[in-house]
Amino acid sequence: MRDRLLEAQATGSVVCLSRSKLDEGRELGEIVSVGSSWFLLRIIDDSIRYDGFGAMRIDDLSRLDHPHRYAEFVTQALRLRAGTPPPPPRLELDSAEQLIVSACKAARLISIHWEAVAPDECSVGSLDLVDRLEFSFKEVSPAAKWLRDPALHEFRHLTRVDLLRGYEEALADVLFDPGT
Repeated sequence: MRDRLLEAQATGSVVCLSRSKLDEGRELGEIVSVGSSWFLLRIIDDSIRYDGFGAMRIDDLSRLDHPHRYAEFVTQALRLRAGTPPPPPRLELDSAEQLIVSACKAARLISIHWEAVAPDECSVGSLDLVDRLEFSFKEVSPAAKWLRDPALHEFRHLTRVDLLRGYEEALADVLFDPGT
C-alpha cells in the first residue's frame, strides 16, 4: 500500500481512501507526504473545499482509489472556487512520537484519534510532555477552554492526527484571542 501512496503523491491526483478496520467512512483528498509508518492527506471535505490535513497509519489503510473516479470534477470544482491548495506542514511520518511532536510545532492545536480503542472519541489540544511509550496531552474543551489536567495517551493507540482543519483552527482562534 505504501507504494500506491507514493504513486498518488507523485501524481498529485485526488484520491479516495478507506480505513474499514477503524472507520466505515471514506476520505477524499490528495496524498502530500508518505513516511515509513504514516502518510499525510490534504483533506477535501464534502463541500469540495480544502479542510486541513490528516495523518493516518499506512497499516490501517484498506482501500485507495487513485485517482478517485470523480477526480476530474473535484479538481475542476476546486479550481473554479479559487481553491488554492494549502501548503502541507512539515511532519515527521516515521513514528507516532515524531508525528505528534512535529504536528504540535506546525499547528496551534491538533486532534488526536485512537479509533481502535475508542472509535467515536478524539481530543483536541497540544502536547504537554513526551515519554518513551506515552505522551501527556493538554486538552481543550468544546468551549475553547483548557482542561485542568493533561491526559496521558500511549503512542501505540494513536491512529490519526488532524491539524489545520476548520474546527481546530476555530478553537485555537477563540482560545488564543488576545481580546479575551
